[in-house]
Amino acid sequence: MARSPKTALDSRDRRARRALAARWQPVTGRDDDLHPSDSVSVPTLLHVTAHDGHMRESLRSEVGDQVASELRFLLALACALEAAPVGIGVSGWVMTARERPGSLSVRVYGPNGLAVAVFAAGAEHDAPRGRDDAWRRVVGEATWLLRGASPDAPPLVEPPEPPWLIGALLPAVLAYPESVGWLADFERCAAWVWLDIAMQANRGQAARETIEDIALADAWILGGRRGVPA
Repeated sequence: MARSPKTALDSRDRRARRALAARWQPVTGRDDDLHPSDSVSVPTLLHVTAHDGHMRESLRSEVGDQVASELRFLLALACALEAAPVGIGVSGWVMTARERPGSLSVRVYGPNGLAVAVFAAGAEHDAPRGRDDAWRRVVGEATWLLRGASPDAPPLVEPPEPPWLIGALLPAVLAYPESVGWLADFERCAAWVWLDIAMQANRGQAARETIEDIALADAWILGGRRGVPA
């Protein structure tokens, strides 16, 4: 018996969600997943959850080479375009990104067009005020859902020493409860890839020029591959 259109769509949507969750799982324990020349010389990234102050130390080795390569272009393109949405690997899910000296700010939107999560990353730079503002904006967006603070929670008013990553879920996440886990993994992948770019920029070009170069060099990807602007 042929499936109804609704059943077929539901099945396809479930497959897409499973594929997305698997895509952004961290990769660990494989040294060959990285290009040493491309990775940053930062031992750990402090990942903070804005809702409760929970902290997790993330290693660069959690990001596989293939994920880093694809996300490098997508993130650079999103930063170059700023307000325009760019796909993150599965049809319907997009992000917008804003890069400023010392900080990256990203919003992730679900298939319904509403923002589901927001996160920011901070790196060493001579513009601490902008970096701190990016942190505080994420903290401000987490106030709709505040849980009891974790015992090891840092004060969220002031950010810790960089590099750091802070993320918050937005009310629209209630429509996609299964996304909570992979969103955290996506945040870490994006933050590490941006740190790669930022560290390279500090060794030469300005970050904005580096980002534009990456986007232009790989612009042929816009010819129909997944992950292109929505």
